[in-house]
Amino acid sequence: MDIAFVTPAIVPLTGDSELAHISGALPKALRGLNHTVRVFAPMLGTIEPDRISLARRLKEVEVDCDGEKITVALYDGRLGGGASITLLANDEFFGAVDKFGAQGDDQSDLARRTAVFAAAASELIRTADESFDLVHAHGWPGAAVLDHLKKASSDDQTIPSVLSLHDSDDVGLFSADQASRLDVPNDSKDILMLQRGIDAADRIVANSETYAGSLLDEEGTHALKADLQEAAERFMGIRRGVDAANWNPATDSHLAHRFSPTELVGKASSKASLQEQVGLPVRDDLPLLGLVLRGHAAAGLEAFEATATELLRNDVQLMVCADEEAPLHAPLIALAERFPDRLAVESWSLGLEHQVTGSADLLIIPPSEAEVGGQHLHAHRYGTLPIAPRVGAVADAVIDCDGELRTGNGFTYLTADELLGTLQRAVAAFAQGARFDEVRKRAMRVDHSWERSARHYEHVYRDLLEPTAEA
Repeated sequence: MDIAFVTPAIVPLTGDSELAHISGALPKALRGLNHTVRVFAPMLGTIEPDRISLARRLKEVEVDCDGEKITVALYDGRLGGGASITLLANDEFFGAVDKFGAQGDDQSDLARRTAVFAAAASELIRTADESFDLVHAHGWPGAAVLDHLKKASSDDQTIPSVLSLHDSDDVGLFSADQASRLDVPNDSKDILMLQRGIDAADRIVANSETYAGSLLDEEGTHALKADLQEAAERFMGIRRGVDAANWNPATDSHLAHRFSPTELVGKASSKASLQEQVGLPVRDDLPLLGLVLRGHAAAGLEAFEATATELLRNDVQLMVCADEEAPLHAPLIALAERFPDRLAVESWSLGLEHQVTGSADLLIIPPSEAEVGGQHLHAHRYGTLPIAPRVGAVADAVIDCDGELRTGNGFTYLTADELLGTLQRAVAAFAQGARFDEVRKRAMRVDHSWERSARHYEHVYRDLLEPTAEA
């Protein structure tokens, strides 16, 4: 199959969100299944064409944005794994920001950026030299492209499409007065670009089977519930994978020592190195718990300061890696002054996140991350047992350990009131020594490969194209 991928962000070029990681890893996995993939993405301000061997095309694309003619330059290159990429460049709309929907963005500027990206990507897909079998779009900016494709194509020229929802709360909300810029009929209502993408897409995919089910739940309150319920026959969940090129304890350069499921000595050495690095006593007899907080990931952990205080009365250590703007960062810094031998708090960096994930014995997964994120999958890869609410993506991958540790690969709970008890249960499990190590090895052997996920996407693609093939 020839697949057009449309995304506002992609690792390793832009961003560090789940959307960016999935947009970077899935094309590589699909290439491994012998499909041809070309990714279309904006050239944001952090991208330097010369450093990543991008070649500028002689031909540019001109699009109309609310009556104004806008020129978009095109840069072609290759991603790891062989997928092709075409970056859409315009200094005013894309080059001036580091994130497609930057925080504090003027709504008019974001609407114009969205309109230019949607029109240019749509034009490229429809007129490309290669003939695409389908389009796979990501997030609300990708939804805007699908909406534009639907309006620009006649019924017999419409390319089959898939839309991935990465965060149902990030809907691409615009006020009605932005309708002309977005080329959307103005009915004096707010515009939800993700909603328009749901209407345009032939298939809609969430990052987890359980998360998909929760979005259809009658008790749900999110803005897209009615639209997804109406589209239920086109809607499904597919688990994301882990990119072994970036998350692999046997090759991870961020770790002080490397290890594998058959040889865990390096994990113990990495734990000691991290303890020393952050000023915690180097002790292998204490469980080291990790917590990684990025952006809004503290949602659902509002009471964690009190929980942590109770936890730290036990013989444990807690290592927190947090964005400085995360709501819990300052309270946990203050708590570390009370428990200097048991709690360390450091500012987030990608390298430190790898160190915490790889060196800790247990990893606390924030509720918002548990819905659609991949921290629990990374933890499994590194033999670090996740402690997480049984929701969304976690519910699909983490099996709660029994008391004797004969089954399970982590520790789960249902309500916030159960978190402290689950933490204490996990700490008690660490004391079982050899049995705990067996659970580590069991977790590391779980298949979280992107190849597994890509085969599920491949099935969706084939099912979508089958009517075309029969015709």
